[in-house]
Parts: sequence; structure tokens; C-alpha cells
Amino acid sequence: MKPNNNTEGMKDKPDTVKETKPTKYVLGFLFTDDLEKVWLIRKLRPQWQFEKLNGIGGHVEPNETPDQAMVREFKEETGVVITDWRWFMTMKNDEWEVECYYQTIRNNKTPISMTDESVHLIPVYMINEVPVITNLRRIIPNIIDIMENGIGYQFTNVWKQSASLQSENERLKEQIEGMKRDNGYLLESLQELIQVKDWKDKYGKDEHYIKAMPLAWKNAKELVSEYESK
Repeated sequence: MKPNNNTEGMKDKPDTVKETKPTKYVLGFLFTDDLEKVWLIRKLRPQWQFEKLNGIGGHVEPNETPDQAMVREFKEETGVVITDWRWFMTMKNDEWEVECYYQTIRNNKTPISMTDESVHLIPVYMINEVPVITNLRRIIPNIIDIMENGIGYQFTNVWKQSASLQSENERLKEQIEGMKRDNGYLLESLQELIQVKDWKDKYGKDEHYIKAMPLAWKNAKELVSEYESK
């Protein structure tokens, strides 16, 4: 018996669009007790971080919390176990999400390089001089503010906030350009009025003045009214 190949009347199942979840990471900053130095790692991967210093961390594995991932990643990279990391901010966009932590060293065991990415103790005052991931120049001083002054805050999506500010800046630029155009039109109308006055002074109430004056005033008043309503 041949199989029935008649597909008439069959409906194709609609394609389901799977929502892509952002990749989760952790990032940790371990300071000396005096807060004068911080351990950073010289990255070899990914390429955009090559040979730059960054905090120590990595991917959050499936069925693992960010807190657990921070403990595991730091141990794998430095050989030191720290179980009381303190979370202080989230950075994220549509593709990734990074939970950030800090702590001061609590035992006599010094972090060492455990992989091909070397670990370095960097004086905080040199952060602006050494090759670091750019946002560390802002993040590290903020962490010290938190520890010294008890300031707590959360960054949620720093890059989107920056994009929003940039969009607002562009909107203001467009508004300014519009105001310049309006002012230009108004200036033209005022110049037209000056032209009319010159005609009046020169020719008196001749036909040029009689015809041009009402139109010039009308244009000027409309522009002024429109400009004041914005």
C-alpha cells in the first residue's frame, strides 16, 4: 500500500520565535585592605579585550547562581576561595548581563595566575595609566566610594542610558536647528519690513509701500506667533 502523499488541506505549523536570553557573566574586584591596590587579570580573550586588564570573572554556568559563579571563577583564575563577595551593580544590554562584585582580601593567601591569563596587583592610582578596559577607570573609584562612604547604588544598563542621553542630545540639536530656521524666517520678515520702511521714507505712500506693507506685517506676525507657541 502506497503512503498517502496528499497534503491538501494540511496547514503548516507557524514558526515559533524563540526569545534569546542574554549571556550571563560575573566580574569581581579584589582589593587590598587599605584599598590602595586591586587584583586584575590581563585578558587574552575575547579579541577586543586582548592585552587589557579587567576584573576577574567569566560565564555563569547553567543551574548556577551569579554568586556561585563568582566564587568558582575567582578560584579557577587565582587559586583563592572567597565566599562573601559583595554585589554592587549590574551591567547589561540585549546580548549580555554582567553581575559585578567587590571584596577586600581576607586571608594570607595571595591570588596567583592559574591560567594563561596572568593576574596582577595594580595600584589604584595607576588605573588611568595602565591598559585597562575603559569603564574600569570609572568603576574602580566608585567601588572605593562604596567601601569608604557606604554609598550604595546600582547601574542597570549603563550603555542604554548613554544611548538615551545621546538620543536626547540629538533631539535638542534638531530643536536648536529648528529655532535657527524660525529665527532665519523671522529675520527675513523683519528685513522685509525694513525694506518697506525704506520705500516709505524714499517714496512716501506709493504703490510699493501700499502693496508690500500688509503682506510683510502678516508674515512677521504669523512667524512671531508660531515661534512663541513652541
